[in-house]
Amino acid sequence: MMNGNFKTTRLRRLGMVCLNIVAVLVTLELCCRNLIETPFELIVRGEYCRHLTPNVDRKVWNKETQKFIQLQTNSLGFRDHEPVIPKLLGIKRIAVLGDSFVAAEQVPQNQVFTEQLETLLNQNSEETRWEVLNFGVPGTGTADQHVRYLHHVHQCDPDIVILCFGMSTDLVDLNPRLSTNPLANYDFNEQGQLELVQQSASTQKANNLLNEYSKLYIWQKQRLNRLRKTWKSNTDQIDVRHKIYFDPPLAKFEHSWKLLNAILPMFRDDVEADGAKFLVMTMPNANTIYPDIFNEFVAKVHRENAAQKISRDLPLEHLEEITTSTQIPFLSLERTFRSGLESGQISQTEDLFPGRSGHLSKYGHQEAAKSLQQFLFHHFWKYEAKETPQQLAEEPGKTVF
Repeated sequence: MMNGNFKTTRLRRLGMVCLNIVAVLVTLELCCRNLIETPFELIVRGEYCRHLTPNVDRKVWNKETQKFIQLQTNSLGFRDHEPVIPKLLGIKRIAVLGDSFVAAEQVPQNQVFTEQLETLLNQNSEETRWEVLNFGVPGTGTADQHVRYLHHVHQCDPDIVILCFGMSTDLVDLNPRLSTNPLANYDFNEQGQLELVQQSASTQKANNLLNEYSKLYIWQKQRLNRLRKTWKSNTDQIDVRHKIYFDPPLAKFEHSWKLLNAILPMFRDDVEADGAKFLVMTMPNANTIYPDIFNEFVAKVHRENAAQKISRDLPLEHLEEITTSTQIPFLSLERTFRSGLESGQISQTEDLFPGRSGHLSKYGHQEAAKSLQQFLFHHFWKYEAKETPQQLAEEPGKTVF
């Protein structure tokens, strides 16, 4: 009898604890809804991969530039205009996939390199109308972007697909053994074949429901992310993403390179099977462009380990080996930007990155668009004329693209 009463008492206490927890959570939720500015969740975990919140048209505060940026997304959940599906006659499309360097929340939409490239291509094209579609999503890697191509980009019928590779982020984000982001990823099975790492459907559904209905959930998630970033910056520790420059390469990145060597040809084959052309372009960091910034990074590493060797171009050379062996057209913005700075074609007084760190500045996007236009001219179009692209562009009546 006493044993039964004891169990009843424990159940009642447990019930009271649960009710108190629920009451606290409800109170906090109401506080977030009524006393705190409603947090905006830009990135959504879709059924197959990540995308931006669809049909957005609002000003969003960008911490990196300390400015409000007008952010607009289409119904597919990407930062661009609404693409007409199926594609109209006379339209040629370029689809650009990548992470935050492509989504480019730091600058207005008309300054993003995809928009500037579209303008450059249409300036001297009389018969063909070019559309450059931005499929960039922050915090995603090559594997997630391949899944995005299959389920979102493919339906837009692109003629050229450009995969933008962020050297210091994608080697981590494409590797399920290193990435902490809940992304669509590939890994090798027991037979050594690539297969999609399945995400938990129940976890994904719960996360989407919380994102949609709980302001408290979004608020705490954003706060924790900020705390993590602040802690990392204050501890002066070397982020794992920046250890890709260690020479010899760390063992933890060997799996990333093996995955990339398998994913890129698969990506290319899927694109070419749809009748389009495939191109890989690297998105640079300030420390790979400016020697003084790189020297600061080296000094920071040597404070931890004075014997550690650093090679600025080691990951770039490795990626070039992969694209060469798989015959994938490759554009390195690192080499293009450095060459432009050395020759004076790129201004030394205009920063390619705001504050010479982080993402591309307005000027950086401008130079990226110009470099990409020139690359497309030399690698994807053939001309009978002997004039250079610049000479053709300056002559009225001449069609460049």
